[in-house]
Amino acid sequence: MESVSLPSVGERGLSPISNVISLGQADLLLKIRERRFTVGVVGLGRVGLPLAVAFSSRGIPVIGIDVDPNRIAAVNGYDFPFEEEGGAEAMMEAALRDTLRATHDTGQLVDADVVFITVATNLGQEERPDYGQVRAAISTLARHLRRGQLIILRSTVGPTAIAEVEAALAEHTTLRLGEDIFVVVAPERILAGHALREIERLPEIVGSADEQSADLAIAVMRTLNPEKEVHVTGAVEASLAKLFNNTYRYVQFALANEFALIAEQHGVDVREVLRVANGSYPRNGIPMPGPAGGPCLTKDGYLLVADWEHPDFIRSASRLNEFIPIHIVDRVERMLASRGHPMRGVNVGVLGMGFKADNDDLRSSPSLVIIEELSRRGAIVAAADPYHRPLSLEQILRENQMVILATSHREYITNDVLRIAAHVHPNVMLFDCWGMWDPALALELGVHLEALGRGDAS
Repeated sequence: MESVSLPSVGERGLSPISNVISLGQADLLLKIRERRFTVGVVGLGRVGLPLAVAFSSRGIPVIGIDVDPNRIAAVNGYDFPFEEEGGAEAMMEAALRDTLRATHDTGQLVDADVVFITVATNLGQEERPDYGQVRAAISTLARHLRRGQLIILRSTVGPTAIAEVEAALAEHTTLRLGEDIFVVVAPERILAGHALREIERLPEIVGSADEQSADLAIAVMRTLNPEKEVHVTGAVEASLAKLFNNTYRYVQFALANEFALIAEQHGVDVREVLRVANGSYPRNGIPMPGPAGGPCLTKDGYLLVADWEHPDFIRSASRLNEFIPIHIVDRVERMLASRGHPMRGVNVGVLGMGFKADNDDLRSSPSLVIIEELSRRGAIVAAADPYHRPLSLEQILRENQMVILATSHREYITNDVLRIAAHVHPNVMLFDCWGMWDPALALELGVHLEALGRGDAS
């Protein structure tokens, strides 16, 4: 079968349900409207599992597919295997309704009317996109397709990967796209740890070449919230929109981090500069600096520029953000040297391991880069994290000559930390990657505190 392209259909805004439907679409649309459809979710990670639970907790039967036997066992035991706001309650609702089951058997997807692809995309060699999991999921799914199914690609892919999805489908089935089976791109844009809430509330982007597929996707997503906004466009535009969102944020963080380095060079506190720069000024809103990471922000810019041959600042922004953990360790090493301590053999405590505050996700965490770099330079590192290594603050502050606030978890950002430090180890040195600890209080207590973006003269 010849591959069918997914050209742009332009911005259609908030699309109503179309009146132009095929027989296959009419049957599926009726099932969706009457909530008699079954959902399949391929990939039960931090994107796929909240999506599966969101549908199942509303009484929609869900078949979850994953290759990890531990993840399958957890889901079938109605246990959320990672931190998710409202996860336990939603799982309990799914258990009461008996609407969620997990398996490694992809053949069961033949029973699904709507199939979400939510597997991971990663970076391979030379920071090139690795779509291996997406290709495998699509190829496997294609062998079990039947007429009247909707496929929703939720995984993040670059704009040039859309054609690969079609080609994989076309290779394994003679069903016609847009007539027998329906395909859309609907990228996730959730906030890690708050996915269940955001799945219900966030506007959706649906990309497709045909109205029938788009209208089916709209109906599916509005079973989660009848008032949900759905913006319809082409498949390439949908992919780019997701990547633009994340890359824009990451570039902003990079600029804020460069401002932090400039403030250090001039011996001032970047937070004071930003306070007056942002204060009541209508054309700004510069974010505060800090180690930026996470599986999406660190990756998505590279998906955008993988085939880009012109000058770009996306890679430059990524390099700057990737440099910040190294710069932090450089600062820490200079602090230790000022007290006559070489890095090799010194005890360093690191508070926080996840890539963001109050979340257990370790993927692409700058905190782990800090830990790795400290160890590479010979430090003896003790890492603490409320989700992974819940060591007490007293223990970390007492047993280490240097303590770094790497992830601003709620329990680490109170000024009690400074008072505890002054009490249990007055000679401990502190480095604050986020500017959360009060320098005036540290000075009053006699605690040596330095911070990213705060120069020596501040």
